[in-house]
Amino acid sequence: MYHSKKKKDGLLSYQDDACHVYGFEVDKLLQDNHPIKVFQVRSKQDHNVKKVIKAYFKDNTDVDQITTRQFMAEISVLTKIHHPYVMGMDTMGIFPGYFAYVMPLYETGTLTEALPTMNQEKSDEYLVQLCAGLKFLHRHKIAHRDVKTDNVLITAKEKRVVIADFGLSEILSTIDTPVSTIKGTHMYISPEQFIQKEFNAFKVSEMLYFLNVP
Repeated sequence: MYHSKKKKDGLLSYQDDACHVYGFEVDKLLQDNHPIKVFQVRSKQDHNVKKVIKAYFKDNTDVDQITTRQFMAEISVLTKIHHPYVMGMDTMGIFPGYFAYVMPLYETGTLTEALPTMNQEKSDEYLVQLCAGLKFLHRHKIAHRDVKTDNVLITAKEKRVVIADFGLSEILSTIDTPVSTIKGTHMYISPEQFIQKEFNAFKVSEMLYFLNVP
């Protein structure tokens, strides 16, 4: 996808700041959805060590303020969670042009990519793991708000799933705290969000709807 010399050279402008501080060099751009960019990077000392840097770029606009709040909300969640079925964060930093954090690289890909060839046994195994991950989040009063197959990654060695992308997540005061804002990808959000009334973001039905479980 990023094989041409021109595209490769274009990535060199992102080598400063975060990569310099953390000892990485940019391998390729994985996502470019302004103001967020996601890079695959590798260690300058050992190219076998690969990570991902997610950066929120600043532009001094109203969008910038929203981006700042979103980044801080995501970081506040990631600093609280350590679980085998939930994505973790290695470190974070604030730089002149952007906020960024480093996370593991899951080269196997997403659940979306795995579904077409997945057998029932593996599907059931992943379902149990997802339930365990969501139970952990809910126990810590964290509502993900965007659970979908694109946000579930698969580890290479253990072949287990991890829940990722906490950009829309919320930490609520109790598991019974009602919310009214619609968040998430419309194709995957729970039906009660369309009623435009307060609802419980921790209800299991939200996850079951996403998994198409009757």
